[in-house]
Amino acid sequence: KGAPIILIAAAGVTLWLFWQVNYLPLRASYYLALSENAGRYSNSPAVWAKNLQASLRVPSYLKLESAVLAVSTLDTMSKQNIIKDGKDIKDAALALVAVLAEGIKKYPRNYIYPVWAGQGYLVLGEYVEPAYFAQGVKFLEQARQIAPKKQEVYFLLGQAYLYQKNTTAAKDILQAAVAISPGLGQPHWFLGLAYEAAGERQQAVPELKQGLQLEPGLQTEQNILYLIDILAEEKDYATILDYYQLLSQWQPAEGYWHAKLAATYLAQGDRVMALTEIMTAAELDMRLQAAAQKFIQDNNLQ
Repeated sequence: KGAPIILIAAAGVTLWLFWQVNYLPLRASYYLALSENAGRYSNSPAVWAKNLQASLRVPSYLKLESAVLAVSTLDTMSKQNIIKDGKDIKDAALALVAVLAEGIKKYPRNYIYPVWAGQGYLVLGEYVEPAYFAQGVKFLEQARQIAPKKQEVYFLLGQAYLYQKNTTAAKDILQAAVAISPGLGQPHWFLGLAYEAAGERQQAVPELKQGLQLEPGLQTEQNILYLIDILAEEKDYATILDYYQLLSQWQPAEGYWHAKLAATYLAQGDRVMALTEIMTAAELDMRLQAAAQKFIQDNNLQ
């Protein structure tokens, strides 16, 4: 009589274990995979958020690890300027940082969870409400106390202070980040931004240049044009030429960059190259022909 009872109990335990260890994690992972695909490959923050919330609603022992992965995707969407409306990601992002906050309580000496919670709040501050930046700073400062030599903590904290327009704190933190990892480009770039925001142009330019040189991922058209604007005020035409030539290499059929090269060569005093580049611009883009002819005439290049 006892054997059937034991068998039934064993079967019940087996079913419970299957439910807890296999079915629920698999279900949560299914929605998480849909979320990751939407955020990283389909450029759809709203679909990312919908599936992520579905994943987080499933009770699973993998929830904390899933939250770290999801915040990483949220940060990627932010860096790629995919998020157009903060309402699309607000509820999901808040759910993520809540999960990570629980992880911080459970593992108070692990700096990873406050780092990712801080990153989540930085995205919320950028796209939803600036007041969230303060929460980001709080968690990142907590991470710094746990791991005082981790460069990424200083870098993110510097970003957070920049967002808050606290240039003094941003400079101090980012100088420490550069000292810890001088071969990484991002700390240099953001330190340059902090100097520029503080009105310290002479300190800003070398750091911005160094950042772009060390980190190819920072060499976006937006960043390069931002630096060119600064260099134009400093009349650093040689460096401007280098950057316009880089942009021209990326888009060899784009006449606009050759027109910019022509104007820069003219400012530098090189009339021969100015004429060469403006003619190239007109050849590549017929829409520039009238402007090119006027440029040649106004500057007596022929």
